[in-house]
Amino acid sequence: MSAGMVAKSHGLDVKNFCVENNAKTENLGHGKSVVTEMNIKVFFDSEMSKDEKEKFLAHTLHVSTVYQTVKEAIKIYVELA
Repeated sequence: MSAGMVAKSHGLDVKNFCVENNAKTENLGHGKSVVTEMNIKVFFDSEMSKDEKEKFLAHTLHVSTVYQTVKEAIKIYVELA
């Protein structure tokens, strides 16, 4: 949602935005588990340079309420693929 809002408000060429998330979990027993770490890869098509794509992703993460909240609870690694 944040990526769409940033792209639209800045008139950026962003298409086919896709997020791949792999999470590590810890078994707490009794059928319970918690996420301990996330490795996220972000893919999208654009005419932007690699540097512009990185800046777009960084700004998107900066304004994302969900990302800002979750990163306080667990380790998150985000990569532009």
